[in-house]
Amino acid sequence: PDYVVVFGADNIYRMDVDAMLQAHIASGAECTVAGIRVPRSEASEFGIIDADENAKILEFLEKPADPPGLPDSPDESFASMGNYIFSAKAFEECLRADAEDESSKHDMGGNVVPYFVQKGQAQVYDFTKNDVPGSTEKDRNYWRDVGSIDAYHSAQMDLVSVEPEFNLYNRKWPIWTYQAQLPGAKFTLRGNAEDSIVSNGCIISGGDVDRSVLSPDVQVDKWAKVEESIAF
Repeated sequence: PDYVVVFGADNIYRMDVDAMLQAHIASGAECTVAGIRVPRSEASEFGIIDADENAKILEFLEKPADPPGLPDSPDESFASMGNYIFSAKAFEECLRADAEDESSKHDMGGNVVPYFVQKGQAQVYDFTKNDVPGSTEKDRNYWRDVGSIDAYHSAQMDLVSVEPEFNLYNRKWPIWTYQAQLPGAKFTLRGNAEDSIVSNGCIISGGDVDRSVLSPDVQVDKWAKVEESIAF
């Protein structure tokens, strides 16, 4: 009842939410925004957080042409991950004021977070400090914004390598989701799949699948070749 947690729907990552919440409580701030370090040269593609050495947010910038560097790393910038924690009472006050503001676009990054920044009540949570059990050096602090078709495809390709960029097989931090009750994948007539994820209910009947992700109940017939694709 004391805090409101808001997570963006078009991102892929693993996070210990309680660790971020504890950081929010310890700071005394009314708003905490998760930030991931990105190369400053690429930061213009994101919403950027300009913060001081104490993690206090000075400005929230939408895709700036000249992104600010970090106090401890001038060649990096904080990109907003679209994850927020608010103190509930302050958040309610903000939403009521925003609803009454006819000039507002009622946007999280454009109006809500700047409201707390102007009050001096917003801080950034450094995602590199979020320790998820079972993470490898390769997939630690993995985050992808999948707001476009190309980004969504790239994120799926991150899953299929021998040592995946994002490891779905971390038994210490599994991803819980609804699973269709279907039989295991079946391969017939020398059907083949390599460097791919083949979901339950799939039948590879003489076709070839390479570096692809097949969702449940997909069938690949003979002579077909599926390559670097996502099949639903």
